[in-house]
Amino acid sequence: MLTALEPLAQSKTGWARQLQVYWLPLHAEALIGLGRMREAEAEISHLRVTAEDFPCLRASASWLPGRLASHRGNLALARTTFEQGLASLYQTDAPLLHTALLEHDYGLVLRHSGHMAAADKWLNEARQRLRRVQARPFLERCAQDLSQPAQPATTTREAVVVRELSAREREIAHLVGRGLTNKEIGKELFVSSKTVEYHLSHVYEKLALTNRRELRDHVQRGILTQGN
Repeated sequence: MLTALEPLAQSKTGWARQLQVYWLPLHAEALIGLGRMREAEAEISHLRVTAEDFPCLRASASWLPGRLASHRGNLALARTTFEQGLASLYQTDAPLLHTALLEHDYGLVLRHSGHMAAADKWLNEARQRLRRVQARPFLERCAQDLSQPAQPATTTREAVVVRELSAREREIAHLVGRGLTNKEIGKELFVSSKTVEYHLSHVYEKLALTNRRELRDHVQRGILTQGN
């Protein structure tokens, strides 16, 4: 996705600018998915400015910051931001694809929060819209999320322990959960691999984990997110 959109992002003139209401949110979404957070932040800032002239982008101007917050583990902020985006759908004519992706991400946040019935409602809404626009890659991803069994909510003890993590430890843990190596995490956060390793040792100790796989499983279960 990102490879296909990069020429448009680099141009931002002529016909590329005229069509940015369609590709700009997808470009920011791809950057977040690849963990290129600083670039994503810059693109989201550009999107917010653009949304002043193109009201149909206002929902995406909430969806993408929400997605960014979710990837960083701030579930509460993500949920609030998504809900702001959903409210704006009634005021603007947002593209169906962007609406569906907002609903999909909101559904995932609800699922991680333990609100299973509401989560399935929004995920099914997203799936229906994605079918209408025939966005097969996104549709397959949504269908896969719907097929996943619901994970148990975080216990009180787990939530308390997770809150003991520092902001840096939480950030590194989430990057581990996305499959990044220590070297890749260091590059993303502008720190050395040794520094990453140091913080991970504290994460393992605080969460009573013994290895990287256990930490990745913790992150993917949504435990670090729910501890906010």
